[in-house]
Amino acid sequence: MRKVYFKTLVFLVLTTVLAIGTPGGSAVAENTKTLNLALIWHQHQPLYRDASTGSYKLPWVRVHAVQEYYDSPAITNDFENIRVTYNLVPSLIQQIRDYAKITEAEAAKGGIYKYIGATDTHLRLALKPAAELTRAEKDKISEEFFWLNGYMLDDDSDDPYYSARYAALKEITAERQLTEQEITDLSALFFLWQITPTLHEKYGLKDLRGKNHYDHDNIIEIFRAQKKICANLLDQYREARKGDSEIITSPYYHPILPLLMSDGWSEVEKEVWRQDTLAQLETAKDLYKEVFGETPSGLWPPEQAVGQNMVGPVVNSGFDWFVSDEGVLADSIGSTPGVKELTEPYRVTGKSGNAYLFFRQSDLSNKISFSYGNKPTSWAVEDFMNELRQILKEMEHPENKLLTVAMDGENWMFMAGYPNNGRRFLKELYRRLSEASWVKTTTPGAFIATRQESATEIEELATGSWAGDLSTWKGEPEENRAWNWLVEAKRKSEEGSVDQEAKEAIYAAEGSDWFWWYGTDKDSGNDEVFDSLFKTHLINAYRESGVKEDAIPRKLYVDKAPPVSKSLGEVKVKLDGRTSTPDDWKGSAHFEASDNKYFSGFSLGYGANNLFVRVNTKVKATSLIGEDLSFNLYFSGNSAANAVTRYGGRPLGFGLSQVVSLHMEDVEKDGSWNVFRYVSDGKGGWKFASSIANLSRRKAKAGKLIEFKFPYETIGIEPEENFTFRMTLEQRNAGKQLAASPAKPVITKIPKPISGEKVFSATDPKGDDYGPGTYTYPKAPVFKHEGLFDLRKYEIYDSGDKWIFTFDFGAMTNPWAAPLGFSHQLINLYLDTEEGGRTETYKKGARVRFDPESPWDYFIKIAGWPGYGREFVTAGGQERKIEVTSNLEKKKVVAAVPKSLLPEVSGNHYLLVMSQDGYGKDHLRAVLEEATKWQGGGSKAPSVSANVYDYLAPSNQQKEILSSYDRAKEQNPVLQPFPVDPND
Repeated sequence: MRKVYFKTLVFLVLTTVLAIGTPGGSAVAENTKTLNLALIWHQHQPLYRDASTGSYKLPWVRVHAVQEYYDSPAITNDFENIRVTYNLVPSLIQQIRDYAKITEAEAAKGGIYKYIGATDTHLRLALKPAAELTRAEKDKISEEFFWLNGYMLDDDSDDPYYSARYAALKEITAERQLTEQEITDLSALFFLWQITPTLHEKYGLKDLRGKNHYDHDNIIEIFRAQKKICANLLDQYREARKGDSEIITSPYYHPILPLLMSDGWSEVEKEVWRQDTLAQLETAKDLYKEVFGETPSGLWPPEQAVGQNMVGPVVNSGFDWFVSDEGVLADSIGSTPGVKELTEPYRVTGKSGNAYLFFRQSDLSNKISFSYGNKPTSWAVEDFMNELRQILKEMEHPENKLLTVAMDGENWMFMAGYPNNGRRFLKELYRRLSEASWVKTTTPGAFIATRQESATEIEELATGSWAGDLSTWKGEPEENRAWNWLVEAKRKSEEGSVDQEAKEAIYAAEGSDWFWWYGTDKDSGNDEVFDSLFKTHLINAYRESGVKEDAIPRKLYVDKAPPVSKSLGEVKVKLDGRTSTPDDWKGSAHFEASDNKYFSGFSLGYGANNLFVRVNTKVKATSLIGEDLSFNLYFSGNSAANAVTRYGGRPLGFGLSQVVSLHMEDVEKDGSWNVFRYVSDGKGGWKFASSIANLSRRKAKAGKLIEFKFPYETIGIEPEENFTFRMTLEQRNAGKQLAASPAKPVITKIPKPISGEKVFSATDPKGDDYGPGTYTYPKAPVFKHEGLFDLRKYEIYDSGDKWIFTFDFGAMTNPWAAPLGFSHQLINLYLDTEEGGRTETYKKGARVRFDPESPWDYFIKIAGWPGYGREFVTAGGQERKIEVTSNLEKKKVVAAVPKSLLPEVSGNHYLLVMSQDGYGKDHLRAVLEEATKWQGGGSKAPSVSANVYDYLAPSNQQKEILSSYDRAKEQNPVLQPFPVDPND
């Protein structure tokens, strides 16, 4: 299913009062008090509108306004006893109102504005009669006009709105091009099914469902209906407020508040933007009051990102409460919170007052966001209710306590696989909650209003978000470059008199979404559009500030092409212009060139402190000496960037900060020469930037082919730092570009070398990634590589002030673009190096126990996502972040732990390998009896057997030890440790 780009987060706040039950009773007894449940739905869209054109570059506000944004409150309003909280981000409200109203100026323009108050890419395509569409436009419609949750394509009882014609058109597009009539049919059905079917009859559209053919008038009719729905949409939320539901807000353009209030970080120098923070909060309140007639009580910090530095502005703006994540609570109190800590209401204080703060419990949250969608609805709702009962069992004296469960389900209604676009699940959930005598839905505002007891003070609120730290929005080179562009534009816009439109453009550019999609840790499928939107806001800020067009940085006009991620391997070559041995370039990455008569492509690899390049010429390279030919390897960087290549004047799909060039007309007759570096001035010019000091390290040799090298430092990169590149062949005298390689930009990094003295090494049998002997991988194609969970080697290095742990695997891939370079492996390493410790796992997901004679003292959790894959934990629950890297080419994961955290490694180790699942319990993928697309199989006792594929067992006893569970006693297997003695 096509991914849709806005975030719907659901936040449940549960206030529970436990029953006075019979002794030993496990169920909720008749004399229970009430469990107060508050659901908060966070609804958000970034600003897709280009202020300079008035057009929307993405249609998601309109698409979801006429279905999910309507269905959610409409279903709530059907249940008299359900009270919920909705967060409506102001930028979303602004855009909904834009679609809903046709201004006089728009009416005068005509066209699409005859029918709806805003225009976007899909509206413009559908407005055009099929006979007038270009071939490219028809192909775009054939691809993008299925960008919906396909519930209307499912002919089953779970999805009652099957559209046979829409399903048939989808099959046709896979076989041939659509006819003009079919293009019209597809356009009509695409816009019809964007609208929730519960409104089809009300707006006179129900009869359109069963038609086989449509005309352009039908499309216009649907346009008009979408406008009316947008115009009436906010009334659904006003109606919910009348029923004692609560509406809250977020900062206007959804910025990361702790980053606005930060004075910068590595590679980004900025001031604390307190006035911007206050402006985003105050304008949010102003719009809220305009729409709902009152000021909001609650605040949803974007991405649940908080920190002590944002408390003051939030309190100053008059908010009574806000919400964040369980991980932030752990960092704030210095230990992992249990039910007792998570149910505690907290208070944070700024200079002018204080506010309530609630933290979410993540496991149940992720069930609704990501797990329940592919389960039977009745089972999913029953599981949810049972989870609530279990929470009640664990609570003592929960009067005036608050349990927060936040469901961060991006587009959960239509992205998590729920039947009927989530409507069935939501109705069944509300029905069960309404019927449960021990549950009463409420809102955080109502809870605060009736609360008598004081809240627990948090003296220093840790900085973090629902994703863990803030690395999703800063830190990667591409993210830092974007922040620096914003800093530069903000400073320029504030010179002289400040224009309000320029301010608004800057505020829009501060939104979290642009930085979310930058870097390698996230991929929207449309990253280039989000990049364009961000740059558009910055360009508008310059223009509204009076900056002349030619003075606006050229890098903002670069059209980004989605880069291809590629791993570089280590090479050991002799620069002689020929391949001396078959293994010379074995570890390198190879790239094909576009059609030309000079070269077929090039290879790139790394060695000690150098990058090595081989250009595969189609003719003997020495025959090109003296020709007007320049091989140019362009790189990204943190400095100014040009939009086009140096000689050919062509864009390459990323900002060109520097280039390393080999000019064939300068090469000596014997084929020897050097490569030279030039840096961009950001205005189209290039400056010579090579140092004579490293001339000998920038050697080139032309023979049968071309080989050259240059130091990392030449282009200013460090190991583990992402950079983008692409090669061209240009004529510097003729000013032409003859070829480029590869077809798209490539993003990569040089792995960090392992340093230190090896003090321990152990091998694990090949092919034993079967747990107790029966486990199989999930069936999805991304798991097809044998050895993904097959540990081959475990080593420890003493690197002075750090311990370096390395883990080698049979296979390693990164299909989900994990920031740390590997997608599948979840490594749990428990160390017994001191007296005392724990015999149960830190969290329950692995389903194993440890030898009572060797309890663990330290736990290291490693995965490809920094938010949860860099954990170092003490037996007492103290959590810290460590450094994790990987080398995809060598199939190796590396973790570095300071000796200040882990003084010794001598002792007993438990090393477990599991399948990573960012949305699973404890971030692991469970093993079931039968394998499914996303779950492993082969377990004979899924309730008690380990979710472990490989285990470094003593004496190779993995099968026996992992089979030692007791199903009758519901006991997990007890693991035996592996002895580690660095002095042995």
